[in-house]
Amino acid sequence: MRAAATPTLEIEGSSAPVPPNSTAFVREKLVRLTQPSDKATRALQIGYLKLKRVCDYSLHEKPAQSGAYGDASFVGDRKREDLAAVQQALEKVQSDYRQNSRITKNASCKYAPALQLFSAACRGFYDDSDRLAVADQAAYRLITQAQERLALYGQYQALEQQGCTRAGFNMKLWANEEKNLWPILASAPTVFKSLLPSATEN
Repeated sequence: MRAAATPTLEIEGSSAPVPPNSTAFVREKLVRLTQPSDKATRALQIGYLKLKRVCDYSLHEKPAQSGAYGDASFVGDRKREDLAAVQQALEKVQSDYRQNSRITKNASCKYAPALQLFSAACRGFYDDSDRLAVADQAAYRLITQAQERLALYGQYQALEQQGCTRAGFNMKLWANEEKNLWPILASAPTVFKSLLPSATEN
């Protein structure tokens, strides 16, 4: 239930307050959740391309081979399992919301004539549908970017084994991932559940 006086969120660059639990509020919360993933993925992509270019045009006659830091792929395998569990949890939150929200309760609004869009029931249907669409996009970005980073760590590992980077470089990247990014992924289902409650007010 909504309290009579609930705090509002000011979106940066806008003077208009955003009501809690509105689609705009949900979008802002999810933008904040996904920003670190966006930035980290871009940085890893750019960094890899630069290192690969330097390595390809370096003067190494025979790249040094090293197996000292080969467990990055093992860490990647474990993280892929963790990521699959997060993805399943996000899908369950979204499915529960779809089934218990006004998306299902007022599903006939999807086929309603345009004038009926102004009814309270249909406004609720479209509000909840918009909120779910925003969440779908954020979940997709979180999961696909994490998958991309896992693949990039494997590529960084290959560069390290070729002697293109210092020994241990890839594990430092992993340490940053585990400290700063993986906790965000692990908390994502809880955040999504708070923004997509399994039952909403009609």
